[in-house]
Amino acid sequence: MKYKEFVAALNACNIPCKVSDLDNAASAKSKPFEPGTAMDTERVRQALAKLEAEHFPELEVEVFFQREEAVQPAGNDNSLGVSVPSEAGASASGVG
Repeated sequence: MKYKEFVAALNACNIPCKVSDLDNAASAKSKPFEPGTAMDTERVRQALAKLEAEHFPELEVEVFFQREEAVQPAGNDNSLGVSVPSEAGASASGVG
């Protein structure tokens, strides 16, 4: 899929995007996608659901919202009985 087609799909789902946004995201200065960092709002959920239904049926929408703490098995403690912090919660960035 070309950038222009991807941008059209995003815009059709009320996700504002330009080709230059994708060029910037592809640069070495850009951070890679991190699961669990999207803002969990009704607007974001609706946009991603539409993107999944109309353009990318293989899209795993919940990955955008999952937090590592929520999916780790119980007992994520070290041998001293001290909780091990998760790095997933350190990111304050979001989509929306």
